[in-house]
Amino acid sequence: MEIIDGLDFLHSQHVLHRDLKSHNIFVMLDTHGNVTQLAIGDFDSAKRVSKDDKAKTFVGTPDYMAPEVVRHSGSYTKNVDIWSLGMVMYELMTLKRPYEDVNYYLVPDLIKSGKRPKMDRGSLPLTDHFDSLIDIWYQTTKLEPDERISLEEFREELDEILDELDNVSASDYKTSLIG
Repeated sequence: MEIIDGLDFLHSQHVLHRDLKSHNIFVMLDTHGNVTQLAIGDFDSAKRVSKDDKAKTFVGTPDYMAPEVVRHSGSYTKNVDIWSLGMVMYELMTLKRPYEDVNYYLVPDLIKSGKRPKMDRGSLPLTDHFDSLIDIWYQTTKLEPDERISLEEFREELDEILDELDNVSASDYKTSLIG
């Protein structure tokens, strides 16, 4: 949620991050090693945009770049950050970098054509909640930028999942993960 809030703030200021990836999300820990805060960092590629000044530059990390950036198809919008957020989700769910099983030089062509990295549902926990996260991931990584989920919709869907998890006891959740 903190990353969604951070992107929402950037976008409200008309700023595109353009290089959102796990390496640019900073995790703060307390003295016990528990996560206390997440923050978006590394704004070297960020750009303030307006109606007259659109983002057009090929910039970012290829594995996390949206198709419209890789294609050099003119200007692009804040939806490039939504795609990148989807790739961060992929990494969190699979514990693998997007496209890590593909030759580095082939990745741009896969992205241009809208091919997502492989999501092997068989290796992921089979819970209703995980299926919901995968559905959100599909919505963040749609080929057409205008068809991608908005940050507000993302927040609402994630809230629903978290509410459902609050209503599940820890032992019920462990049982559903183990089977």
